[in-house]
Amino acid sequence: MAALYFAISERFGVDALLTQISNLERADRWSALARAAVRQDLYAAQAGLTVRVLRRTDGDLPPEERIEEFEKANPEGLTRATATLNEIRVSGPPSLATVSVALRVLRNVSQQGV
Repeated sequence: MAALYFAISERFGVDALLTQISNLERADRWSALARAAVRQDLYAAQAGLTVRVLRRTDGDLPPEERIEEFEKANPEGLTRATATLNEIRVSGPPSLATVSVALRVLRNVSQQGV
């Protein structure tokens, strides 16, 4: 399960999002709380996606192949999600707005019938 969790992190750029979250403004207590909340939400979305891939793919496959199998079964939603996440990654300095959209995209992938 851990290998799949980290493979999903790699595939969906979770580390890059964590870096963006770390670079968000922290001028006051509320900014710090917002950063902590979106970081926690990101970990929850990644865990949810990991569980979804675990449940919907062949357990005998290595993590990368399980992710590919999941992507093939859900092409439309994942294509949209990947495009949005890539656009956010290259959009410039992070903001709470871009990080929030990225989290929403990952949550949708992990929770809905993509």
